[in-house]
Amino acid sequence: MSQLVLWPDPRLRETCAEVREDTDCSEIIDTLLAVQEEHHGLGIAAPQIGAMVRIIVVEDLIIINPRIVKASSQMCWVWEGCLSFPETCPKYAQDMSMLRDGDRVRVRRHKRVKVEGFDRDWKPTVTKGCDWKGACLQHEIEHLDGVTLADHRRR
Repeated sequence: MSQLVLWPDPRLRETCAEVREDTDCSEIIDTLLAVQEEHHGLGIAAPQIGAMVRIIVVEDLIIINPRIVKASSQMCWVWEGCLSFPETCPKYAQDMSMLRDGDRVRVRRHKRVKVEGFDRDWKPTVTKGCDWKGACLQHEIEHLDGVTLADHRRR
């Protein structure tokens, strides 16, 4: 399960299942953190390692069953890459300025979001994201619903 799932793997198009409360998710979470670190990602979602459950990581923030409960009406455009689209995110680059704009995808996102879910110990968690963090939260949650950068390239 530790292999990074790359586009056009059909699992990236699937809707992920809710995780039942009190499920031990430690193996999936540890794998997400390891793969994110190995590939220098800002975030990662469970389907990107082949686990079809609703878990995301943004930096070191772990959210099980995340859901956006509030989104600003103000929108912004961001350039995004994705670990499952290697051409948009150089595997070993820590400096995003190494990418040309043509390598990434321009995506319209809510400028601010509020996300609720559970941490790895099943305690309720609420996080707010603005600008890049808000975009990253939205990007990872989209993965759980089978939405990828390929969908944004077509818009």
